[in-house]
Order: sequence, then C-alpha cells, then structure tokens
Amino acid sequence: MAALQSPAVNVRHLGFVGLRARGDAAVEPVQQLLGHDNPYVAARAIWLLAQLGDRGVGVVRELLGSDDATTRLVAFRALRRIGQTLAVAATLANDPSPAIRREVATAMRDVPEADSLPILLAVARQFDGSDRTYLDAWGIGATGKESALYQSLAADAGEPAGWSGPMDWMVWRLGAADSVSALLERAQNPDLDREPRERAMVALAFVRDAAAARAMITLAEDEDFPSRPMAVWFCLHRMNNEWREFGLRELLRERGIYDPESVVIQPVSTPREPPNPPRLTVAEVMKLQGDSRRGERRIGLCVTCHRIGRQGVEFGPDLTLFGKTQSREAVIESILHPSKSITHGYEGSTVETED
Repeated sequence: MAALQSPAVNVRHLGFVGLRARGDAAVEPVQQLLGHDNPYVAARAIWLLAQLGDRGVGVVRELLGSDDATTRLVAFRALRRIGQTLAVAATLANDPSPAIRREVATAMRDVPEADSLPILLAVARQFDGSDRTYLDAWGIGATGKESALYQSLAADAGEPAGWSGPMDWMVWRLGAADSVSALLERAQNPDLDREPRERAMVALAFVRDAAAARAMITLAEDEDFPSRPMAVWFCLHRMNNEWREFGLRELLRERGIYDPESVVIQPVSTPREPPNPPRLTVAEVMKLQGDSRRGERRIGLCVTCHRIGRQGVEFGPDLTLFGKTQSREAVIESILHPSKSITHGYEGSTVETED
C-alpha cells in the first residue's frame, strides 16, 4: 500500500502489480485510498480497483455517481480500460460535465455504428455551438459513422437555411458526402451572414467526394458568392491531392477557371535589404519610444509583400494577426531581421527562365 502511494513511478508500479495479484483480498485496503488527500493517489486507487475482479469493478461503477466530475471521469477511464465502455457510456453521454461527455464521444471511435450511434447523437444534442474541444472530441468519435450521424441530425434540423449554430458546426466537422447539397445551398444563400456561408464552403473543401468538387466549382463560378476567390483557391489546391481522382483539373479547364497552359510567369520585385542596415539589437529597440504615425508611413514598404489590415497583398504571410499574437520581442526581431525566420509554406524559390 505504501508503494502504491510513492511518487516514484517504478516503486508505485511494483505496488500496483503486487496489489493486483491479490485480487479480491486487496479491494478493501485499496478502497480506503479513495478519500486520500492527494487526488493522484485516489485516482490510482480507482484505476487499480477496476482490475481487482467483480467486487472492485462494482466499487468503480458506484463512483460514476460521484458529485465530483474528476472522479467520474477517472472511473469511466478505468472501466474503459477493462472493456466496459458500452456498459456505462449510454448513461454518461448525458452527464452534466462536458469533459465527461467529450470522453464518452472519443471512446466511440472504434465502436461499431449500431452501438455508438445513439450515444454520439446524445452527445451531439448537448453541444452548445461554441466549445470547439467538445466538437472535435465528438468528431473523433464519429469517424467512419459520418453519413449515419448526418442523416439522423438532418432529419430533425429542418431546412439548411434555418440550421441552428450547433448544427452548422457539427455538419462542418462531420464532412459527410450526404451533406454536399445542403452545404452548397447554405453557401449560396444570400440571406445568411458571410461567416456561415464561408463555413459551408470550407466544409465542402474537406469532403472527399466528386459531388463536393463539383459544388466547389459552382462556387468558384458564382459571381455573387462573397468568398469566390477562396473557392477558386480550394479548387486549385485540391485538384492535385484529395480531389485529383475526380478529374478536377480537366473540369477547371473546361469551365475556364484555370488552364495551366495559359499561365504566364510574372516577375515580382521585392524590396532589397538596405545596404547599411542599422545595427541595433532587440534589447536596444525595446528601450526606444515608439512613434505610431511614423510607423504608419513606413509600413508602405511592408505591404508590397504582406497584408496588414485592409492594405497590401497576400504574397507573404498576413501580418495583421502576427502583430496581435506575437510578443514585442518577436515583432522587433522580425523587423530587424526579416529573413531570419520564414513562416512555413512561404519559403521563397527562384525560377530562372531560358529566355
């Protein structure tokens, strides 16, 4: 018992193995640790009890009714470890704690559709439309069952134009081929705000189905679609990977959206580094007083390659979020040494033509 409570991994492992070998005889002493002041020791007791036979399992199952969400979570994980997932998942799918419902959802990933569908639907109906961690946990559990889940959810969701926020996000996460027509309808609906219309387009981009590829072409041709340039971008980037087998390249050529034979390489002149740049360190710049007006005037050099707010081009990374999310030191370092660190995906290449 003392070894089980040890902070040393190897020592507590010896204690765990030794107590497990005693089976039913170890249940009562291990059960005493459930009230231990150290929650990690209490968690070890729960994990071990689940492996001490029917009596120990019974104690763990009683803990699923604990007032403490963490205790319920550990109990579920311990029961899942011994293969009792389905025996308790249906009840816990309606647990008041989102953390436990997330755990139940991910546990459904490799469970057959017939057994997992009711549980995943129960978890889905409690999605608040904003918890992205909850949504992704549910999406993990939905792997391989996307079509059945979409059909069940859509049957109660009404017309696509009137989908709730949670339904909108769940369809986005599922990426079911059955949802293509509804997603296209939402993307082209002028009565919806731009954000849900764009989300429908992005959802289409990750559906590996010929119908999704054709729907994206439809958006790329739609002059009234507010995110048309992004639809074209998705067409160009999917034609050589996930949508290649659907003849997207040929369709783009037929529709006049993209023809590789007509591409003309245009030279782009980027500002050269100054011959005698100021030899300042980040620490020295940190001590200086900033001048926002002067910076606004000087930023004209940056927007020849970057986008900042509504200004500039998208040749290099968009600096709007960079400035908001990076530390002052990181921003200063990038200004002083712009080529020291290149954002992934924006590495430069030099193309020399024969003429």
